[in-house]
Amino acid sequence: MSRDDRFWRKWALLGGLLSISLMGCGPSTLAFLFRDTEIKPAQPLAHHEDKKEVTVLLLVSSAPTIGMDFAGSDKEIATLAGKQLEEGSKKEKHPIKVVDAGKLEKLRNSPGFSARNPASIAKQLGADYVLDVTVSSMKMIPAQFGGEFLEGEAVVSVVVYDSAKPDSIHRQYELSPKLPMKGTASVTTGMYRRMLVAKIANEIAWQHVPHEQEMMGH
Repeated sequence: MSRDDRFWRKWALLGGLLSISLMGCGPSTLAFLFRDTEIKPAQPLAHHEDKKEVTVLLLVSSAPTIGMDFAGSDKEIATLAGKQLEEGSKKEKHPIKVVDAGKLEKLRNSPGFSARNPASIAKQLGADYVLDVTVSSMKMIPAQFGGEFLEGEAVVSVVVYDSAKPDSIHRQYELSPKLPMKGTASVTTGMYRRMLVAKIANEIAWQHVPHEQEMMGH
């Protein structure tokens, strides 16, 4: 969110100030409404010289131990994280553009792809950075609750390479996304799976782009 957007957001809130005060809301409520909830990224990606956009390649893989419940989740995470990276940076001075998945798949089918340095893959596809994501664990049905409750969690590691410096790691971090427990009477397993995949994708993207503070319980 740009400075102008935050300015007009606060003026929009000001428009409802009178009605709020008439309802008896105190200073603490008004302070909550006027707080700036945007969180800056912990791992911003600097633009390369003479380039307006920051082009990013997403390489997402899952450990073989991840169950069939999460089959195909690597592609889902890449798609959702890519959308979040572009959406979250579109108002920045140097917005992020994500490499098209079709171009990556075409290259992935070439001989020796799995042995290649991620940075060299990024450079071939015209990316400034590559996020090499490994999901080592995903689960959502704790055995101790007999399947009556769902509690999603994952372990994710991300290695960031700069295609201009392929011989070294640019940044590295780990994430432990977690969803609150929900009963199967209120949410289906399929819905909860999608929520966990989206949670993982969001937390990856939010390391690199500004985002609104997450509401409690989500």
